[in-house]
Amino acid sequence: MTRLIAKALLIAGLGMAALPAAAELPMKPERVLTLHPDRTTWSSLDVSPDGKTIVFDVLGDLYTMPASGGKAQQISEGLAFDSQPRFSPDGRWITFTSDRNGSENVWIARPDGSQAHSITAFDDETVMVSPTWSADGRAVFASRFRPDLNNYELWRFPLRGAPALLVPVKPAPDAPRDSWRSTLDASASADGRWLYYARRVGGLEFDLPTKWTVVRRDLATNEEQQVIAGPGGRGTQEEAYFAPRIAPDGRHLAYVTRREGKSMLRLRDLATGRDSALGQTQLDAMQASSWQGMVPGMAFTPDGKAIVLSRDGRFERQPTDGTRPDALPRQIDARVAVAPSTRFAIREETGPVESRLAMEPAPSPDGQHVAFAALGSLWVQDVGTTEARRLPIDRDMPMQPSWSPDGKRLAFATWSEADGGAVWTASADGAGTTRVSVLPAYYRDPVFTPDGRHLLVLRSALDERRQNFFEFGSLRASELVELDLQTDAARVMARGEFGGRPQFTGEAGIAYLFCGEGLIRIDLANGAKTTVAKVTGPSYYFVEGNSPVDDMRISPDGSTIAAAIGDRLYVLPRPSDPETSVDVLTPDSPARVLPGLGADWFEWSGPTRLDAVVGTLWSRIDTATAAESAQMRLKATLPRAVPAGSLLLRGARVLTMTHGDRVLDNADVLVTGDRIAAVGPSGTLALPANVSIRDVRGKTIIPGLIDVHDHIGEIRRGNWSSELWGLRARLAYGVTTSFDPSTLSIDHVGYQGMVDAGLVLGPRIRSTGPAVFSKVRIGSLDDARRVLRRYSEGYQLSNLKEYRTGDREVRQWLAMAAREQHLMPTTEGALALKLDLTQILDGYAGNEHALPAPPLGDDVIAVMKAMRTSYDTTLSITNSGSPAMDWIIAHEDPVVDDKLRRFWPSYAIREMLTSRRTFVPLSEVRFPIIARDAARLAEAGVLVGMGSHGEAPGIGYHWEMKAHVLGGMSPEAVLHAATAGSAETIGRLTDLGTIEPGKLADLLILDSDPREDIDATMDIEGVMRGGFLYDGQTLRALWPEEDKAPQTSPSPAQNEFWLPTPDPTPN
Repeated sequence: MTRLIAKALLIAGLGMAALPAAAELPMKPERVLTLHPDRTTWSSLDVSPDGKTIVFDVLGDLYTMPASGGKAQQISEGLAFDSQPRFSPDGRWITFTSDRNGSENVWIARPDGSQAHSITAFDDETVMVSPTWSADGRAVFASRFRPDLNNYELWRFPLRGAPALLVPVKPAPDAPRDSWRSTLDASASADGRWLYYARRVGGLEFDLPTKWTVVRRDLATNEEQQVIAGPGGRGTQEEAYFAPRIAPDGRHLAYVTRREGKSMLRLRDLATGRDSALGQTQLDAMQASSWQGMVPGMAFTPDGKAIVLSRDGRFERQPTDGTRPDALPRQIDARVAVAPSTRFAIREETGPVESRLAMEPAPSPDGQHVAFAALGSLWVQDVGTTEARRLPIDRDMPMQPSWSPDGKRLAFATWSEADGGAVWTASADGAGTTRVSVLPAYYRDPVFTPDGRHLLVLRSALDERRQNFFEFGSLRASELVELDLQTDAARVMARGEFGGRPQFTGEAGIAYLFCGEGLIRIDLANGAKTTVAKVTGPSYYFVEGNSPVDDMRISPDGSTIAAAIGDRLYVLPRPSDPETSVDVLTPDSPARVLPGLGADWFEWSGPTRLDAVVGTLWSRIDTATAAESAQMRLKATLPRAVPAGSLLLRGARVLTMTHGDRVLDNADVLVTGDRIAAVGPSGTLALPANVSIRDVRGKTIIPGLIDVHDHIGEIRRGNWSSELWGLRARLAYGVTTSFDPSTLSIDHVGYQGMVDAGLVLGPRIRSTGPAVFSKVRIGSLDDARRVLRRYSEGYQLSNLKEYRTGDREVRQWLAMAAREQHLMPTTEGALALKLDLTQILDGYAGNEHALPAPPLGDDVIAVMKAMRTSYDTTLSITNSGSPAMDWIIAHEDPVVDDKLRRFWPSYAIREMLTSRRTFVPLSEVRFPIIARDAARLAEAGVLVGMGSHGEAPGIGYHWEMKAHVLGGMSPEAVLHAATAGSAETIGRLTDLGTIEPGKLADLLILDSDPREDIDATMDIEGVMRGGFLYDGQTLRALWPEEDKAPQTSPSPAQNEFWLPTPDPTPN
């Protein structure tokens, strides 16, 4: 990562050399908000050794105030996030964590904020947590979160000298994962002998409470002793004890434990064992990312007679004898720096549908044509032209085309949920389609052999795919099969975890394939497999070390390997030692990065000529000179599906969700084409000729539901399908727009166009495409610009998802580049409040998942309102407590729901629902409290949307709404969030989310009024998407033309199809 480094001078008065300080954060504030919060969010504090002063943090700035209460003095400000301050033992310094230099480090400063400098020099995604001074003031202890290990390690950072790792995550380099440790919230005894901290063994877990103990370490011998671990009896295995703070007398230890869903402060007399209750604390972050400690920092008074802490957003002095606490009045005049917002309006497209994705393009043998799949068809575009021609192939979703050696024929694969996969050939103009495969199976990536007499294709079991509701990645257990084009005979050549097209060089009888171990060479005579190359590169934040590249292809002359990973495309000489992995990141790596935007797919079209595509942006690269020799957009278009004529919905109650959520009783809604033409009192609208009229008296009409956080995991990837049960279920349950922030693959971008063109039945699909993760390494603002061009130019998207891409500097670069390229970014905090707040302050338009610090203070509410930051809680999954979806399934019986059984296949019901029936009392789950915060935010004017996370297609969105109501959010507020709020969240309020003239006609006709009972949103008589009206129970088409209902999801088949059991063979 590029940083500007400057030498720091000796710090006067301390006699210690400061570490080199990096440049300031790249982003500059646009404005400074002035806030006067009464309640603050997760404010950590400390009391000075003389007992006169409290230091604390608010929204990433530091303050001091009299210990008796009074006016606060701001001692740090700006976009940098300073938090968790602690006084040194002599009171002359404070330590805190800060990202002032782009990465988070431990800093120290004078109590007035002057002479601030870092004492650590991390330059990565490190998160520093809970710094605390040693007893002699010569060092700071702090925990460091390791994203790649998902645990906390404990360090000692001396003010002079080398740092020391006291407690690593792994007890030994090869220690099994269940022995890994997290060490958090250290506290040193005043005599310098002991260091107390909380310990978790076995890894962090968010879905359920986990066991933590309090341990102390003898700093002279480094021996550990367990201090607080609970009774250890039956049923107590997951009791938790954390956030220890040792009193000045070294005898009393304050700590926190969770009981019946509450975080309880207790005091243990270490000499007698007496343990006293001192009331509640801020709700803990045990089931969240504890990047600011398990609870906000608290402190003993110097005499040890009281503990000062934050409760419900205010400071209190809690006597240690258990008597009533004293409130500490405070006046905070906060200056909060914020960056420019990235929120803007996005219009829905009109006119022809242009594909945003050209799937697996294949160059013709002469290099003059490119065949690809898009919008449910195969297309061919001549190099250097501006539009592709659609081949007249009458097959459902033909995919993965490849050319015959003479360029006269194409091979391709299809997939059907009912009939399985098939392999076909056709003339290059699309005529004369012939089926080649015989055995019912899942086929993919057929290619002609060099002699043109056979096809090589990957084959997997039909029901291995059909009964898989979640598929990810190209690799799967496969057979490499040779199909004879004359006899249709099939011969298995090899078995393994394969992915991608089979490849050839000039070697006779040899094919190459990508597998989990790298690129392999297969002898087609005997199936023998040998390794050709292993290449690794950057990985995700949660993976230790490198990851294998996403795909590799060998040049036609066999001398060069092309490899893609993340946002980069590399070439390297064929390794002389194929068993030694090539790391593309090392300075001396033989791999050379090619210019451009990387590649979704790439294919050699000559010995030194590589074709690559991102979205629909195709390039031809000369690998010898690393220069682009040709570029074009692979353009496939179809008419947009828009109904003809007009329909009047007469006499309903209409919840418009506009103009203060105005309700019209006995109203008419006129729909013309795909838009709402008029809304008004029944009988008052001017009607066009030949209008169709549908009587909906006694019904309630609301806007279509918009799921702003819907990961569509069950779609078919690679080999697409038009029969998608998950999309149909969503539409049947009233979700008319599904927005996926962080698609698991780029396939979603292609499905968007197919829904818009009427080829696939479901809600309109919008997305960010794949998120910008840490697998994409960004070292500068220009790097960020190049990466985001993949989205703005390659996929032609308007929304973006940034998630755990890097440190604060990197995240700011991405926000700056997104604003330049008119991409509206959303992000999430990984249940880490610190990450949430920095991204809100940096202007990210959206913030997803729960803000894990309830109850939120006035400070956060005011900033989110000022920034117009959207918020969707996704209570259905982990939310700093157990998932709401699990609670609802355990208390209801969705398996007997007729609609669910109609649209969900039995294997999905079995895997996604029947295994989640653990009873948890409502008082012990966190989601109602998070929902209560969402209600407070909405009431204050903060933009709140609704997202289900896609765990339970269709019905899960209603569970998400119900979870918010269980937390006290009114049905009216929930409905607004699910419609108008969600539309604005994804930038599309101009076209979606309300019932008013000019909006897209996405409507639900309900049997009753959901303002009285949110469950009424399940009683759907009709669902309209873009003017097309469907029956709410079956999705039978009602208007503009009636048609039969789509085929229901397959029940357990009488006949399943699996691959024949092979005889034992060497391969």
